[in-house]
Amino acid sequence: MGSTPAIAVPASASTASLPAPLPPAAIMLARRLVMTSGGRNTGARRNVLACLIASDRALSHADIEAQLIETGLDRVTLYRVLDWLVEHSLAHRVGTAGGASGIERAMRFAFTRPEKPHSHAHFQCTQCGRTICLDDVAAPALTVPAGVELQGIELAAFGRCSHCRNAAATGAGSQPL
Repeated sequence: MGSTPAIAVPASASTASLPAPLPPAAIMLARRLVMTSGGRNTGARRNVLACLIASDRALSHADIEAQLIETGLDRVTLYRVLDWLVEHSLAHRVGTAGGASGIERAMRFAFTRPEKPHSHAHFQCTQCGRTICLDDVAAPALTVPAGVELQGIELAAFGRCSHCRNAAATGAGSQPL
């Protein structure tokens, strides 16, 4: 009657690799905003919005999926929820550049703060791809030809974020966010 040998669990399989839980304040704000939008207050809508609220940068579909992996949110539902949040002005799309700078061509999403309109600029790091809202930089007003309905303005600034600049100064590499 021998004892069962202990099974070693690799460090990578520990709970340290799981995403941090969403802050309660972000969950409460998301619940309130979804409720006041007039739509159904589903767990998927609250969780995705709370994820955007808690982030200090615009998130890709993959970023949101990784953050909410424990909720069982499927990809189709995520796409539908993001579309719903944008339609109800609770989130906005942030395009990313491509081409010579080497930045991916992927849509990212950010929380639309009720007190700040979406017509603001975004900054994207050309090294790691991090995209952040520049809430205090307003997009310019444009005069468009008669009969044209302007639906939005995207103003983007590019450069290296402070993390990548500091990493370059110290000789350390940067990891894409």
